[in-house]
Amino acid sequence: MAKSLNCNQTITDGSTYPLKEVFFLKDPTRKPSMSSLSDLEKLAKHCSIKKKPLGEKDWVDIFQKYDGDFEKLKLDDLASDHINNFWKPYGITFHYTI
Repeated sequence: MAKSLNCNQTITDGSTYPLKEVFFLKDPTRKPSMSSLSDLEKLAKHCSIKKKPLGEKDWVDIFQKYDGDFEKLKLDDLASDHINNFWKPYGITFHYTI
C-alpha cells in the first residue's frame, strides 16, 4: 500500500503521503519488479513509474479554497481507489478501505 502512495514507511506506521506525488504505472504491462518495489529510490527512478497528484487533482488549488470540511475531500476513498488501481496489474486487491 505504501509504495503506491510514495510513502517511506508503512501505512500502519502512520506514514503520510504527498498528495501531489503518488506513484502511477505508465504501462500496466511493464511492471516494476519486487526488487524495485522494495526500494523507494529505485522505484522513483523506474522507467514504468510516473508521479502524479492523487486523483489527478490540483491539490494546491483545492487547499487554497479549503473550507475545513475534511469529509468533502474524500481522501480515504481516493487513496483506496489509487492503491487498488496501482496493484491491480500484480493481481493484488485490498478488500478494506483506508
